[in-house]
Amino acid sequence: MELKIEGVVSMLEIRKLGLEDTASYAKLYRNAYPGFGGTQEQAVATMNRMFSFPERAFYGVYRDDVMVGGMCLLEFEMNLRGQGMVPVGGVALVAVDLLYKKEKIAKEIMSFSLHHFRDKGIGFVTLFPFRMSFYKQMGFGSGVEHRRYSMEAASIPNFGSKANLEILSADNLEEVIASYNRYALTRNGLTPLAKHHLEGFFKADTARVIGFRKYGELKGYMLMRFIKDHMLVNQLYIPHIVYETGEALQEMLTFLHTQGDQFHKVNIATQDESIHYMLSTTSTNMHDVFDSIFLETSVTGCGLMVRVIDVPKLFSDLQHHNFNGETLKLKLTLEDSFLPQNTASAVIDFREGRPHVLTDADGTADVELTLEVSNFSSLLAGTTTFDRLHRLGVAKLSDDAHVETLTRLFRTSERMMCMFAF
Repeated sequence: MELKIEGVVSMLEIRKLGLEDTASYAKLYRNAYPGFGGTQEQAVATMNRMFSFPERAFYGVYRDDVMVGGMCLLEFEMNLRGQGMVPVGGVALVAVDLLYKKEKIAKEIMSFSLHHFRDKGIGFVTLFPFRMSFYKQMGFGSGVEHRRYSMEAASIPNFGSKANLEILSADNLEEVIASYNRYALTRNGLTPLAKHHLEGFFKADTARVIGFRKYGELKGYMLMRFIKDHMLVNQLYIPHIVYETGEALQEMLTFLHTQGDQFHKVNIATQDESIHYMLSTTSTNMHDVFDSIFLETSVTGCGLMVRVIDVPKLFSDLQHHNFNGETLKLKLTLEDSFLPQNTASAVIDFREGRPHVLTDADGTADVELTLEVSNFSSLLAGTTTFDRLHRLGVAKLSDDAHVETLTRLFRTSERMMCMFAF
């Protein structure tokens, strides 16, 4: 695909890249994000690997035949709202060369990306932001909330047994993939993964994978990394926990409880809200108090951001989802200055929770809703609720008598998660 755009200084050209372009892209990326470090050779090796992933396509932005920017576009599936997989687009590795910052190249990259996915028939797009406000202006809403807990091992509960745990190796990769993909079918926001996504777990010298096996089947696993403060003082970092049963989680937490003689601190990074309730104390330090009486429990950050780019297409993808059994004809209009094609009103007929997009339904809706696209994207993903948005005055409703109905309609059983780092 090739696109030419009249730029601020001269014409920009966006074209798809191949393996022969990895060195140029690696140089661009190191200049755009100098904080990532590493040598040019290491960056080229990383790009060679990423360029080979089947779900990824890389694009370069050229001015006068010089690569001044680029991005990676992904196509995958997501268990949106926790009820089944839908096609989703991802924007990653957005980069603008140091010499060309503040020349609206990033804006052109994002415009190209959203139109690319619309043309592909994809209605929902995700990304990990380098700055939230930048992508908020482009219509992306808050998605995944990521928490990091830091505590002594003794603060993690001991459930009495870790008899079903084992250290896994690369020989167990297929089992790990199978366990994760079963787990992904049960959680809002997760996406199926393949071998090339998880094989890195087993390669680092400072990492181990602990598995839970019951009746011969792997039913959960945990990735842990060792952080060395100095020779005799270490920390454990847990960035990835998958559990298909409560017993699996309990045994893995028991394992962490027993590690206090080697690791003075355990750090658990998770989007799983329920893990908070499994920890006997989540205070990072009894002296970390704010506003006089509140103990700090975790550090929280924004993970994945989400965006609706095609309302009719998205609700067509969601036609088998159940929006909590509600029956309602909703006229929906999104405010979307960045993607004007996304502002056309659509009427969605929810029949006992199942959505159907009507093509000739002007004037037939029970209620009309106008909402800024970033807020609607968060609402659809289940990271906020309709009554909260209405209470804040950002959801414009033709009849407030439908607030409770719309609150029930859009509610999800849990917040969004994403364990696919791109």
